[in-house]
Amino acid sequence: WAQEADYDIYIGFEHFYNPHETTFNCIITNMLDPEAEIKGTLELSVDGVSKGSFAVDGQMVNGDIAPVDAGDHTWAAEFKPEGGGEKFKANGDFTINKAYTEIIYNGSTSIDLGDGESTELEVSIFPEGAFELSYSSTDASVASITKELSFRYIIQAKAAGTATITFSFAGSKNYEAAEDKTITVTVLPPAEPAIE
Repeated sequence: WAQEADYDIYIGFEHFYNPHETTFNCIITNMLDPEAEIKGTLELSVDGVSKGSFAVDGQMVNGDIAPVDAGDHTWAAEFKPEGGGEKFKANGDFTINKAYTEIIYNGSTSIDLGDGESTELEVSIFPEGAFELSYSSTDASVASITKELSFRYIIQAKAAGTATITFSFAGSKNYEAAEDKTITVTVLPPAEPAIE
């Protein structure tokens, strides 16, 4: 909260990163007359950068601004009462947390393949489109993995043995790291020829 003259101006921001917009809500209170009608214009800036003007008609103002990155920030606001008069300013701090991520895979976590066989996997990440998954095999000489489409991967059996395929996302400036998804691939040895 910050107070100047007879007004209080409080602004709260959404707590998690949103790639489309950052929402906020503002409460303006006339401390000398809490029931007074409040009309005017709110000028808002974040980290010293103007985020626009918002009409005030009542104590509550809700709005959207361009996305604000995860991290610690400061806001500053100036309220201009309708009809002129003294302007009132306030400022404060807020934090935007990184957005949650999850690797989505609904198939079996244990796959058996014959020598030379292959299989498709569909693996994606929530939210979609923000980043690329990393993927690897603990033993590419047993089972290799390649990406075919944005969410489709091919596991190719190479030789008898066991390998673990891992999908991961290490996180970024605005997104939390995701929990790894692992798939155990067992490549079966070639069948013994039948004895006549």
